[in-house]
Amino acid sequence: ICRSYEVHSSTTVRGRHDHDDTWRVVLRKVFHRTRLHIPLYVRRGDLPGGIATGPRAGASVAALLAVLTLPLGFAAAPWLLLPAALLALALLADTALYRFVLRRRGPLFTAYFAFVHSVVNAVIAAGAGVGVLQWLASRRFRRLYEPG
Repeated sequence: ICRSYEVHSSTTVRGRHDHDDTWRVVLRKVFHRTRLHIPLYVRRGDLPGGIATGPRAGASVAALLAVLTLPLGFAAAPWLLLPAALLALALLADTALYRFVLRRRGPLFTAYFAFVHSVVNAVIAAGAGVGVLQWLASRRFRRLYEPG
């Protein structure tokens, strides 16, 4: 949009997304949107923001790996260090964001926000992983954003 039109931002225009009121709806949208963006990111590596940035991608992958390695901790307690370290990496990638939330909403909400944000990051990484596999396996998926 920015390449073709002049874009303006204003705090006087507000909207509300009342249809995204459950975890299921939000996480499903995040997963599918990320998955569907893979052919676009591969084709247009110059896209700004989102999972395309290094820290953003790193936080998402670390959050997903923390979830996937958590069962190791149930097998032997010392293995809990691995998902804990991965979660710490995911959180460190967004320290500026967490500081902002802490200043605005306090420690209790920041803890809740960090949990929710980590779950969303894990879902982003899962969506990207599925999207990459789909991109590798399906010519039609690779050509999703090609004209005509």
